[in-house]
Amino acid sequence: MRIGIDAGPLLTDRPGGVEVYLGELVTRMPRIGCAHEFRLYFNYTRARHGSTVERFTGGNVRARVCRIPPQATTWLHWRLGVPVDWLAGGVDVMFYPSFAVLPQRRGRAVVTIHDLIPLTHPEFCEPEHVRDFRARVPGSVARADAVIVVSDYTGQLVQEHFRVAGDRVREIPNGVHERFRPPTDGAAAARVAARYGIRTPYFLFTGTMEPRKNVCRLVEAFARARGAAADHALVLAGKAAWQARAIEETVARLGLGSRVVLPGYVAVADLPALYGAATAFLFPSLVEGFGIPPLEAMACGCPALASAIPALAEVLGEAALTVDPEDVEAIASGIERLAGDAGLRETLRGRGLRRASEFSWDRTAAETLAVLEGR
Repeated sequence: MRIGIDAGPLLTDRPGGVEVYLGELVTRMPRIGCAHEFRLYFNYTRARHGSTVERFTGGNVRARVCRIPPQATTWLHWRLGVPVDWLAGGVDVMFYPSFAVLPQRRGRAVVTIHDLIPLTHPEFCEPEHVRDFRARVPGSVARADAVIVVSDYTGQLVQEHFRVAGDRVREIPNGVHERFRPPTDGAAAARVAARYGIRTPYFLFTGTMEPRKNVCRLVEAFARARGAAADHALVLAGKAAWQARAIEETVARLGLGSRVVLPGYVAVADLPALYGAATAFLFPSLVEGFGIPPLEAMACGCPALASAIPALAEVLGEAALTVDPEDVEAIASGIERLAGDAGLRETLRGRGLRRASEFSWDRTAAETLAVLEGR
């Protein structure tokens, strides 16, 4: 088979959830499906992206690069209906890893829907993103031969909003990379923390700095936490996004400048060390389609606090301490418990390691490839 993949999300040096997902699949599916030819479709004009293309290609993976400015190709596809296979070449199936199915002349189409947040919670998204999502995703789901969802929660929303037949929806959860495991070299972990200006003990949050991650409430809860928590720093690691300035304003308003560390985006290779050395991982998100960061933290032996919301409850099970994400006092109480109760931390550590071990990117890749093969 010739399998086409819309690989545009790989063209970033600061991958988020979707980019991590695609990178894992592009790396693993060709090894599993060695008899297939994989064609990665890229659209860019900047020469620096060439190194990314080279990193993901070779063997049975080839690149098809369109050098038309992205704004122009967006117009060609979405306004004029120019089929993607005119640019990507003939394929038997085209895989769209991030919500939107482009116009396509021949071959099957498979799309992954990670969440429906712009539809269900538009207040947490940039207006432009909400507009594009509403304009493109419903039609994409209708055109797709198969729709992959990353959780049962997201699958139920897809069927509810788009009236998709159940046999067209395939639930395939995300995975955890093998690099995420309890650290064995404390000195190396300390050097990583020092490089980012982090002192121990600390609580850790990682994720894109945007409203749905609920970081402002987390900062307020941290300010209220007493007991052993008062000796901790709070590390908020992640790239700034829409309305991220509100986080800095909250830190300043509460006078927490000396206790809150904002290192910005943290390299993926450094995350295991930061997870492993943290007292606990804090993830009081308001809405998720899956939730990769708490699983990564658990795989590194870090106890986790997470929101009692459907997707996280499904993914994390009983392995995390759960709180109402809209209740600042509840979050603060959870922080205090994790800081002061070593027995609780050890219980959660064991549960977290077991739970995280159930999620594998190899499994995700194998099940995704089966859908692309029409199985």
